[in-house]
Amino acid sequence: MHSSPGLSPVRAGLMLSAVCILSACFGGDSGSSSGSGRVDGYQATIVRTQMGIPHITANSFGSLGYGQAYAFAEDNLCVMLDDFVTIRGERSRYFGPDGSYTIEPNDNTSDNISSDFFWKFIADDAAVERT
Repeated sequence: MHSSPGLSPVRAGLMLSAVCILSACFGGDSGSSSGSGRVDGYQATIVRTQMGIPHITANSFGSLGYGQAYAFAEDNLCVMLDDFVTIRGERSRYFGPDGSYTIEPNDNTSDNISSDFFWKFIADDAAVERT
């Protein structure tokens, strides 16, 4: 049986969702907000100040960790998704071959094609096994 190259429907759907979420990352407000949530027995309340600083209240360390992770994801989901697309070597595919991005901590600007080549070259199975 021969399988055609490309993305499976599930993987394509996940990547499309990630790109849609990432495209929504370029807006938003930094006002105060609050919320509470419960997942798998963990419960936390997150109240944000006017400056957006999360204050997390929980009854256990596990729930406190859940609240911290939730607040982190709210604040950094777009950064994480951008990094995932970059490290997979798919920036040109989703953001265009003529695009570029800057890594702020070291002030390095790279075009998408060079970045994709680097990550596809460096992040292969053999490199992962060596670590």
